[in-house]
Amino acid sequence: MTVDKRLIFLSGLFVTLLITSNLMAVKLISIGGVILPAAVICYPFCFAVSDLINEYYGFRTTKKVIWFAFIFNAIVVALTALAVILPPASIYENNEAFKTIFLSAPRILGASFIAFMAGGILNSYIFDRIRKKNNVLALRSSVSTLLGVITDSLIFITLAYAVYMPFGALMLMVLWQMLAKLIIGIGLGTPLTLLTVKLLRNR
Repeated sequence: MTVDKRLIFLSGLFVTLLITSNLMAVKLISIGGVILPAAVICYPFCFAVSDLINEYYGFRTTKKVIWFAFIFNAIVVALTALAVILPPASIYENNEAFKTIFLSAPRILGASFIAFMAGGILNSYIFDRIRKKNNVLALRSSVSTLLGVITDSLIFITLAYAVYMPFGALMLMVLWQMLAKLIIGIGLGTPLTLLTVKLLRNR
């Protein structure tokens, strides 16, 4: 059986980005007075990697990779939850901070699961539909990322932080996250997707 190293690498990268994003999302950061989840700096690249998988292996394979990513993510959350339950050593002084961070992970995972299953699948579906009508990679990558980011941001921020923030501040956070993700996802993610496709085709 032939091992497709390219698919293994892209799948591993996708899983890494998604798990890292969910752990980072526990922390809120402030940039110029704008409050955002820390995950905003790496999460948009999930869409770029899923576009690469879609480009070479199609929509069905991309959906499988997304599902596997969440299974692995759930394993990480389950193991960290077990670490929270285990009694701390008497010399360990950071148990409360550890609990604060990792007890937030299940909530973040649930919000992320619903948001990315909607935004991620929509991104892959739009990418695939545009490809059947238009062969311009930059167009389908940008449009699919745009729609995926809007859907994902609205669902994720609402589910993850609605209990902590007033409605006005929540919607402002949604808008700023959309903008940040689009700048990173389209401004950086799309050019990287184009460059990677070119390099892989040359190889």
